[in-house]
Amino acid sequence: LPLYKPGLYTVKASAPMPITVRGAGGGGGSGGTKHNSGTGGGGGGAVTNGTDISLDPAHSYQLRVGANGGGGGSGDSDGGNGGITSFIDTTIGSTWVSLGGGTGGKVIPGLNTPGIGGAVGGLTTNAVSGGNGGAGGGAGAGVNGSNAVNGAAGGGGGAYVPSAGTGGDGGNGAAIG
Repeated sequence: LPLYKPGLYTVKASAPMPITVRGAGGGGGSGGTKHNSGTGGGGGGAVTNGTDISLDPAHSYQLRVGANGGGGGSGDSDGGNGGITSFIDTTIGSTWVSLGGGTGGKVIPGLNTPGIGGAVGGLTTNAVSGGNGGAGGGAGAGVNGSNAVNGAAGGGGGAYVPSAGTGGDGGNGAAIG
């Protein structure tokens, strides 16, 4: 059951059922700027390659798919934070999967900071934290930023484009069970 549309879903099982949850938190958006440099890219969402869960038909479950962080607009605005992707047993209050969203790139005049990768929480297994965003591009139109290298991929840094000055949106989270 792949779910890529951000939102909150209720999950019930009609019989005992083992499932494997794979997913990612939402990516942070790149900041926007009107200065002569690009902003840092948003951090990547945390990722699990498979957390095994046994569903109990007497329990109710809640699945949240994290939304992307929107890119910052022109005029020195930060990128939005990505949303958390989670799988919770609401009957007993146990968080089986918690995949943090990446933070958005921050715009501080003269110091454009990349977003931080999302963290792993709950009882999540086989997971990595999100990578940090890449650095922003230097002065001049279309200069690309660097790529992140650790954990799940972070967003690339924003390029400085005088006519636009806006940052890119992060990617949506996903859950596949």
